[in-house]
Amino acid sequence: MFIQKQRHIFNRIIIFQFTPMRFLIFILISILYYSQQLQAQNSLSVGLQVSPAISRILDNNIYSGHKYQGNLNFGATVAFEKKKWGISSGISYQQLGSKFEVEKATTGLPGGTGEFYDVNFYIRSIAIPLKLYYSFPLSSRFTLSPTVGILPNFIYSQTFEVPENTVVPPYEPVLDIEMFNQVFVAAYAGVSLRHAINDFWSVEMTPGFSYQFGSQLPDFGKSSRPVFIAFTVEVGVRYQLR
Repeated sequence: MFIQKQRHIFNRIIIFQFTPMRFLIFILISILYYSQQLQAQNSLSVGLQVSPAISRILDNNIYSGHKYQGNLNFGATVAFEKKKWGISSGISYQQLGSKFEVEKATTGLPGGTGEFYDVNFYIRSIAIPLKLYYSFPLSSRFTLSPTVGILPNFIYSQTFEVPENTVVPPYEPVLDIEMFNQVFVAAYAGVSLRHAINDFWSVEMTPGFSYQFGSQLPDFGKSSRPVFIAFTVEVGVRYQLR
């Protein structure tokens, strides 16, 4: 009985540690705490950025043959810094996608014509990135900053979009679906290179990689889940407030 109780407690601890939503809450609390610590320093800045991205659903036993799709995202950022450590957040519009080939069918040839076209899958969301970075000064103007964090995305649209007149009825050119949960969370890693133009303005470029984790919806009752990966290059300007 004692051993079973200990195992039960251990299982609950494991579940707590690896539940994505609880992990997200822990990160949010940590960000708020360290933000309060950093606000005492003269290190508050805001910025704007655009982010070309290529993304796709990883191949597995269901989602095979997916190809990369390119999109353009944009947003606003805020950063707190203390000495060489920094925390950044903000808000951005995100569109991730994946594409795959489908054979064209007509009413005369419902089994297929031998011609193929791309079906595009899109996730459109509002993201609130939470990132932690450490700065290495390269010179008086250039700084290199390895960055890690999480990217919570709040999805408002999931669609399959296909070209006109490529499939037989009852399919539509745009089809609303539900492949992912409304909250889409990804782990993030990148390296930022920042150039200080003067005491207030700077420009930066951050190549990065993100990998979706957390709860996902099953596909047609099967065990496999869709998982997104994305490569991004964030390019932006930053203004030092204090």
